[in-house]
Amino acid sequence: MKTSYTKRALAFWLAVAMLATGAPAALAREPDTGTGGSTSVSGTTTTPTTPGGQDDAGAGQGGGEVTTPPAQSVELDHITLSPSSVTVTGGDSGEQTVTATAYSSNGDTTVIDSGKLTWSISGSKDSGVNIDDEGKITVGAKAKAGDYTVTATAKTDTNTTETQTADATVTGTKTETLTVTRSGEHVATSVTVSGGAEPLEIPSDNTIAETIFTATAQDAFDNDLSSTVTWTVTTKQPELVKIDSKGKLTVKKGATPETVKVVANCGQV
Repeated sequence: MKTSYTKRALAFWLAVAMLATGAPAALAREPDTGTGGSTSVSGTTTTPTTPGGQDDAGAGQGGGEVTTPPAQSVELDHITLSPSSVTVTGGDSGEQTVTATAYSSNGDTTVIDSGKLTWSISGSKDSGVNIDDEGKITVGAKAKAGDYTVTATAKTDTNTTETQTADATVTGTKTETLTVTRSGEHVATSVTVSGGAEPLEIPSDNTIAETIFTATAQDAFDNDLSSTVTWTVTTKQPELVKIDSKGKLTVKKGATPETVKVVANCGQV
């Protein structure tokens, strides 16, 4: 019996030792034959798992969700115009181009895509100054002079798809001033004379024979300068043949037949 007691004690301590290390133990005892016996101790070790098939050491296996980060917000800081002023000369000199560029608050080197902005410019439709969706400004040869306000406004983005939320959202509105001046305005570039009777009969009594000439004067911007026209007549008998400031030519009795030259002047034209 002493031998059997010793084996039992050994099996007990083995079981205690295995439980102390955190490993499950299976304890089996063979029947005591009286003269001897043996004890079989076996153990297995397992690794706990977490729900979803993911163990403690791993991540990203067996399910889970990926969250798309929210869109970044970019504030419209200012816009520039190149050039910021334009001088037009009228006539057929052609249009000029001004480029508007928008920048974020991150610095001058960060250009905001024009597609994220709405561009507009002040002034009437017939001003000759226009802007397109890309911020390109065209100034016609006969554009009206003045200060034009260029405005860039961030578009409202209501699209919440993954593609859009990954993009930067632009906010804010900024303005800049474009100055347009005219060169050569109110300086006549053309004068056209019409009217006058041919020939004008010299009166035989104290009556006065007369005829009316008209003149149309314009500058390179099609402004009417006719009211500033001055008249002269070239004649051998200035006392009898005259023209007034309205273009009326008069001939008095006693004048002799001749060909006279009527001239309308406007400035240097």
